[in-house]
Amino acid sequence: MSLTIGRVGTDGITLQEASQIDIQGDQLTVSGKVHNLASQSDWVAFRDQIRGLSSNPDETVVPFTSSYDTSLNGYYGVVNSTASNYPDQTKSYWMDWSVQLQRVPDYSLPGLESRLAFASRSYLTGLGVSAQTWWAVPDAVTETVFGPVNLTRATDDGHNVNVWTSNSWATLVPYALDPSYYYRAACKAEYQYGSNWRTLTDRFIPLGGTAATSVRFGNGLIRATLGGSTTAQLSTQVWYSGAYSTAKTWNLYTSGSGLNQSSWTSVSMVTNTPHLQRWRAVANENTSGAAGYPVWVDVCIRRGAPFIEFVLNDAAEVAVHGWKRASVEAGSSITGGIRATSNDSDGHRYVLAGGAGLTKDTTNGAIYSSGTYAFPMMIGYEIAGTSAVAGNSASDVVAQYAGNLAEHVTVVAR
Repeated sequence: MSLTIGRVGTDGITLQEASQIDIQGDQLTVSGKVHNLASQSDWVAFRDQIRGLSSNPDETVVPFTSSYDTSLNGYYGVVNSTASNYPDQTKSYWMDWSVQLQRVPDYSLPGLESRLAFASRSYLTGLGVSAQTWWAVPDAVTETVFGPVNLTRATDDGHNVNVWTSNSWATLVPYALDPSYYYRAACKAEYQYGSNWRTLTDRFIPLGGTAATSVRFGNGLIRATLGGSTTAQLSTQVWYSGAYSTAKTWNLYTSGSGLNQSSWTSVSMVTNTPHLQRWRAVANENTSGAAGYPVWVDVCIRRGAPFIEFVLNDAAEVAVHGWKRASVEAGSSITGGIRATSNDSDGHRYVLAGGAGLTKDTTNGAIYSSGTYAFPMMIGYEIAGTSAVAGNSASDVVAQYAGNLAEHVTVVAR
């Protein structure tokens, strides 16, 4: 038997069937005991996941699925969630938990609506490309208003994300999605509890976000991990043909000296939804005359995107910033950025693109700002490199970065 509530029960910590389900009107109270936790780290992770169900303002509804009583499967708002926290539990790794849910209208298969908006963004004029607007949803959606899918991209959950490109977008796109498929190809935030990566169900980062190198974020297609013990670094990987690629490490870069940031001092999550995540990471500037000033790295990742977006901000306004390969990997200039000259050992090529003030370093594999202190840019992949299919070429990736749509998802009665 299986049970999932939101993201709880989806990442390796098994949520046993509930010991009790109370139904009162349109409310459902689900209670149980978990007793198969392997370590204290998993105990803490599970506690945080249960608690997070009722403290994520970004997910107004979550899916509930139970193999014991499938008639209850559907979409619910989370009224409250409770995890017991007795001292002896941390030794034997068991926990009582309870979640109170409120059924939404037509809960078993309600309508979903994505409100889409696109506006030309002046800060990306330096790209010099025609924006290619796009929209991505799990491969299991039904009742969409569009025709055949333009592009599919495989994700690490064994499914595909469907991508429509260059449509004349309606402002409101209706569709339906079975609750058991809601998190397919979804954006996912993870924290390393002990030796295991566990999913975060709200914006809360353990240890106040000071353990930044224990954070990983991705969308099943591309993922990134903050790193570096003495310098601020980021490693990226892309999913292809059933495996993640070898990690590429990037240094937070200051032109002229190459690397002047200290290690990460903190990280916080701004938005946590299946279709979009936003983060802010902070490092300290070490450049002469600016030591101690913060460098803010705002991060955005979207469902279906083969790239991660950044805006780099320097409080001191005396240096310019970008990302640079930690190991030299030469690139070739393309409109809006650079692309690795050759396929890497996994058969892919990195893609870097940036907005106003873009400066290219094709020798080392880097881009950075010049004359601006808030620099929008992205790190992405040309999946399959020289064999990339239409929609995945480096030029397409840059055009899709320029054509991101703002999306707001709501659940509505049918």
